[in-house]
Amino acid sequence: MSHHSFRSCTDMGQTFQLMFPDSLIAAKFAMCKTIATYTIVHGLAPYFKETLEHDIQKCPAYVVCFDEALNKISRRGQLGIVIRYWSTDANQVATRYFNSVFLGYATAVDLKRHFIAGLSGLALNKLIQVSMDGPSINWKFFEAMRDSVDAADPRLLELGLCGLYACHGAFQTGHKSADWSVNEMLRNMYGLFKDSPARRSDYISQTGSTVFFKKFCQVRWLPNVEVATRSIEIEVFPHVKKYLETAKNFLVT
Repeated sequence: MSHHSFRSCTDMGQTFQLMFPDSLIAAKFAMCKTIATYTIVHGLAPYFKETLEHDIQKCPAYVVCFDEALNKISRRGQLGIVIRYWSTDANQVATRYFNSVFLGYATAVDLKRHFIAGLSGLALNKLIQVSMDGPSINWKFFEAMRDSVDAADPRLLELGLCGLYACHGAFQTGHKSADWSVNEMLRNMYGLFKDSPARRSDYISQTGSTVFFKKFCQVRWLPNVEVATRSIEIEVFPHVKKYLETAKNFLVT
């Protein structure tokens, strides 16, 4: 939880012996990277997953959310599975990470096979909805899942695409209709100083400001409120304008 590495557990026993010199437990305590890994992967993880499965099994229905992304370590496609259900223990709707499966090819048939394998331990007849984003392959997967449901099981609810995509698209459409250049301005201002220590140093020395533009994502407009707010309220743009004018005069000279 604190982002410590497994290797940081090495020689932890010596630390405990100094902290608790009169403790027999601390005197015999031993820990290393391998032991910490085995304890978490083969001890704690199965316990937490079993507890989660037991909590999900007590509810009459659940929803599964999934998304695919590239795992940069294994260089394979990773399908992350999240469960949303009514937790009787917490007496509220809970959204919990459940499992990850790794893909080679990601056709609709592959997604369905790995999706079902990733839900191992849960009753599929309690699945009432699959939350997903908008690629066509996901819709084919949804149709395959819906066609494979037994007649006695509840039909999967079709609620359409993720609502955030519609909101992002609405902002993008409005931006294009207004013939604004907010996209280009925010993206270029971020890229101007990205990975350029020399430009950042000149900017700070010329303007006295250490505040820069934040990263702008054109296809995710809603989280960009903070990006636009920084350029307007904190007045980053006037500083950038001053920097560009100074740089232009320097080049002309």
